[in-house]
Formats: sequence, structure tokens, C-alpha cells
Amino acid sequence: SLYENSTATTPMSYTDILSKIDLVRNDQGEVYVPFQNFNGIGSGENGTGYQILHNLNDEYSPSTWSEDFLQNAELRIGGNTLINTTITLQSGFNYFGLPTTEEKDPFVLFAAHASKIVQLRDQSTGEFVSFIHNFNSIGNLMPGKFYLLKTNQEFSITI
Repeated sequence: SLYENSTATTPMSYTDILSKIDLVRNDQGEVYVPFQNFNGIGSGENGTGYQILHNLNDEYSPSTWSEDFLQNAELRIGGNTLINTTITLQSGFNYFGLPTTEEKDPFVLFAAHASKIVQLRDQSTGEFVSFIHNFNSIGNLMPGKFYLLKTNQEFSITI
């Protein structure tokens, strides 16, 4: 996961890696599919999280996407870390990535908004945090991972 920090018209503006990207999806379900020349996302947006499906392992292709692929390939994108970034989370489902270089305890990070969060789920493992039941099978939130966050009302946090 990553948060966009540019104003380019191509999502994430990484034209040099487009041949390795199969799909980019934002938290609204809009997609960018380079190999089909389809951009339903439009311009990248500061503070918006994106899920990237890539084909860094030659044995995989868009027609053979699988959980195994998602766990065995890695795409690293360098850039500036966003500091004191305010992220607005909509009511309902949101993709959430941690735009820091440090792990964060979800109970500390979301302490002021715990009653607004239905669930925080790690999409790659299925592990989750339930703020209502004080349950955490994820552990600390990790930079570079994305999580699915379901809220019952909109709120903003500054990281």
C-alpha cells in the first residue's frame, strides 16, 4: 500500500514501472488497468491509499491472480514519507495504509475514534482488530501493508 504524494495524471506517476502493474484500485473501488489502457481513477490524489496488483514474478499474469501471488511477490516504491498527513476515512469501507516508516499500535493510533471503527482487517492474512471487543490478531500495523477499515461514520486522523 502507499499514499499518493504527487499531482501527476497517471496514478502514482510511476510510468517506469507500468509494465509491472496489472491493476491499481482506490478505496472507492475505482480501478486503473494499464494493460487495457483503462483509467477509472483519474489523477492521483494526495493522502489517498491505493492497492497495487503487480506482476513482478514472471510466472504470474493477470489471468492467474491468486493469493499465492499476492504473498510471494513484492513491489517497492521509493519516495518521500508523508509527515503530519491528515487522512479522512469515509463511513463504510476504506483502504488504509500506514504512511510512516514505523509500526503503529492500532489501539493507540485510533484511540480517539475506536467507537467509529467496526473492524480493521489485514487483507493478506485475514487477521483483524475489533475495537469493541479489544481484540487484535494483527499486532502492530506495518508500513507498506494495506488494511481494510470499516467505519460507522466519517473521521480524520493525522499521522
